[in-house]
Amino acid sequence: MSGESIKTVRFEEVALRVLCRKENAAQTSSPEISQKVNAIEEETKQNFQQQLAKLAKRTQERQQKCQQLKSSLATLESQSLQNLNQQQQKLQTILKETASHQPLTTGNVSEQTQPKYQQLLQIQSQQFTQLQQQQKLIAPPSNFQLGKSVSATIAQDLLSDVRSIVLDIEQNYQHQRFAPGRLASLKRQVEMAEANLKIGLMEAVIVNTQQTYLSLADLRLELEQKEQEFLLLYNAGIGVVKESIVQAEAHRNCQIEVGENEERETFNLDVDYWTNGRLSEHLELLKKLEDQLVKQSQNLTPSQVQQINQNIAEHQSQLEAIIEQARLALLSSQMRAEMADIVVSSLSDLGYTLVDPQTDAIYEGDDQRKAYVVKVKNLAGDEVVTVISPEKEFGTNSISINAFSDILVDETAAQQNAKAVFESLEASGIQGLGQFQCKSKAKSEYRNLKEIKQRGIPQSS
Repeated sequence: MSGESIKTVRFEEVALRVLCRKENAAQTSSPEISQKVNAIEEETKQNFQQQLAKLAKRTQERQQKCQQLKSSLATLESQSLQNLNQQQQKLQTILKETASHQPLTTGNVSEQTQPKYQQLLQIQSQQFTQLQQQQKLIAPPSNFQLGKSVSATIAQDLLSDVRSIVLDIEQNYQHQRFAPGRLASLKRQVEMAEANLKIGLMEAVIVNTQQTYLSLADLRLELEQKEQEFLLLYNAGIGVVKESIVQAEAHRNCQIEVGENEERETFNLDVDYWTNGRLSEHLELLKKLEDQLVKQSQNLTPSQVQQINQNIAEHQSQLEAIIEQARLALLSSQMRAEMADIVVSSLSDLGYTLVDPQTDAIYEGDDQRKAYVVKVKNLAGDEVVTVISPEKEFGTNSISINAFSDILVDETAAQQNAKAVFESLEASGIQGLGQFQCKSKAKSEYRNLKEIKQRGIPQSS
């Protein structure tokens, strides 16, 4: 007797829910993970405070240099820098008062850290809106109807002070990174004022330098805002990606339980194994994004950092789905073994016996992610090999029942045996999808279980 009977089956929804209930959720947090995440949060916060402190120090140094300015711009410059320094101090204070880190759950790192930085971004934007409004109120004094010698002195002093401010922005601000070409345009206005000074157009020099100063003050305010915005986004991104990497590394292995009461078993869920390396790919992507942030930090603009942060958020949110995929893959493997038990029980009623559970019930390639294969025999020496292979949809498997015999037996008997098996499966909550197919020839490659177990396993030399 030989032949193959094939049918696709699926656990009925009720039975599937019962099986899923048997599986406890994997542990998603631990004191060790929380400590690591909190350490990253604290380190990121301290680095950010130090970066803001450097910006504030730059402003304070410029305030001190205001005393060296010769023209009426000294007062305007002092007021402008004082307003900027107040904004910087307020932002630092708000950052220090930010609530301490709360325990994180798998896959939701950014859901708690990002809103905090989004709030800081909103505050920073509001602060600079106020600074811009204050800046508009700053107007140079009128210097018309002055004597020629007085006008010349005023023009020379204004031009000297504007040159000083241009030099300060050129040396101490990343103007090409955050506002490319803007300073070069203003420098041309200074050159025009210098040309007017040489030919004695003092009033034109005074007007031009005053307007140039206002544009320089606006540029500096914009550079400050973009640099702060960059630091906010950068620290948000670097904190999230580091925490995401810690979470992913910590969940390489999860403890889960399958079964109830006395039948309960604890399994070490190797997430990377059950997802065919998906966790490793996830980690590699996160580390590439971290590397991109760190190595390019001196050149990135706020919009570029924001794009990287969006990529980080998209990737780090996948961790929970990856762990769920691993859980379902393990559960699916257990379901195949349970179906094999039902098959053996059904065939035992027809005179077949599982001779050796150690060698006659195996996973293909000794890989629990693959097909489960079980062989039974009867007294006449006939063998039935059942192959339960996973399909793409969770809970769905294809079952191939292969009958082997060295003597001729009515094929109808083989089909009846297969029919009895599928009826037993349906009675256990495993629903058949369509009619089973019958083929006159069994799959010979599934007769030798020892060979099946060795498939895909590297042979030692």
